[in-house]
Amino acid sequence: MAVIVVIQCYAPTVQAITEEKDAFYETLENTLRNVTRSEITMVMGDLNAKVGADNKNFEHTMGRHGLGTMNENGERFAELCSNNNLVIGGTLFPNKRIHKVTWESPDQTMQNQIDHITVHKNGEDHYSMYVPSEVTMWPATTSSLMGASCLK
Repeated sequence: MAVIVVIQCYAPTVQAITEEKDAFYETLENTLRNVTRSEITMVMGDLNAKVGADNKNFEHTMGRHGLGTMNENGERFAELCSNNNLVIGGTLFPNKRIHKVTWESPDQTMQNQIDHITVHKNGEDHYSMYVPSEVTMWPATTSSLMGASCLK
């Protein structure tokens, strides 16, 4: 039976201080290090990261169908995904803009794609997506991830 590990998190915003962002990504990196490679891993949530459509230097981590332009948080997130063999799902396939937007300003003048789902990458062009015929739920162990929960 395959084990699927889902890490749900909320990352600091772009305006957060560098130390807060460093602590978040260090904790997330440590959490990923504790996942065995035989487990199917997904990281998802509000990463407050704009990864954009230009995947230069991240060709194996993301596609060319993200929204907007990569920001500092997007670069941190793409690096984390690259280092942990994760692919940013929302960038792989062309979608209408309305299906990419995950945040809109109150006055509706700005739209961003800052929520993401990643999947573990197996080899050059294969991504793990396993739908079990039977799901068994175990009691989750929860550890704090800067205001988020990591469930395994």
